[in-house]
Amino acid sequence: NEYIRGITKEGRIIDLEVNARVIEWNDRVAVQASFRDVTERKKLEREQARWLWEQETLTTIDRQLVAMVDLQKVLEAISHHAKTLTRADFVGVLLVDVAANCCSWRTMKGNVNPWTSVPLPLADLHGIFTGSKKPVMISNFGKNQNYPAEEFPDFARERLVSIGGFPLDVETRREGMLVVGYRNDHQFSGRELRFLASLAEKSSIAIANAKLYESLLKREKELETLSDAREEAQEEERRRI
Repeated sequence: NEYIRGITKEGRIIDLEVNARVIEWNDRVAVQASFRDVTERKKLEREQARWLWEQETLTTIDRQLVAMVDLQKVLEAISHHAKTLTRADFVGVLLVDVAANCCSWRTMKGNVNPWTSVPLPLADLHGIFTGSKKPVMISNFGKNQNYPAEEFPDFARERLVSIGGFPLDVETRREGMLVVGYRNDHQFSGRELRFLASLAEKSSIAIANAKLYESLLKREKELETLSDAREEAQEEERRRI
C-alpha cells in the first residue's frame, strides 16, 4: 500500500491509501488502482505520534530541571524550552512574592526591549493575572478592555497581542507565572495549552527546589559569618584577659 495526498473538488486536502496491481485488459497491460480516504486515520496517527513526542520531550526536560539547583539557570531553561517548542515571539518568567505584594521578571526570551528585575507592585489587575489558579488567556491585547495596556506596560512595550499566563504553583503556594506571547493574533492550540501547562507544572517543583537550595546556601553563609564573628570575639576576649 502507498499513501499520497489528494485534493477534493471542494479544495480540501485529504490522505489517500492507494492499492495498485498490474492486470491484463483487452489484451493489453494495464494498472488497476483503488483509492481510499484515510484522512481521519492518518490524523489520529499523527496526533498519537505528536503526543508520544511531547511526553518524551517533557520527560527529557523534567530530568534536566531536576538536575539543576541554580535558580537562574532553571528559569533560563524553562524560558528556552517554552519558546523553542511553541515558537512564541516572547517568553518570560515572573516570580511572585505574595508577602511583599510584588512580582519581578527573572528572565525573558524574544524581548525587543531591555528588561529589569526591579520588583513591580501587584496592582488589582496584576493580582488577577498572577493570582489565577488556571491559565489566563488574553487576546487582542491593547484593545481588550478587561486588560488595559496601561496596567501591563511590559506587555505593551513588547507589542504583544496574544498572551498566555501559566501558573507556577507548588501545592497551594504561588511561585510565579510563565508568560508566553505573540505579536500577532494567535489562537493557542490544544497541543500548546497542554504542553505549556505540563511544562509549568514540572517547572514549579524545580523552582521551589532551587529556591530551597538558595535558602540553604544563604543560611550556611550566615552561619559562617556568625561563626567567624564568634571566633573573633573570643580572640578579642583572650587578648583583653
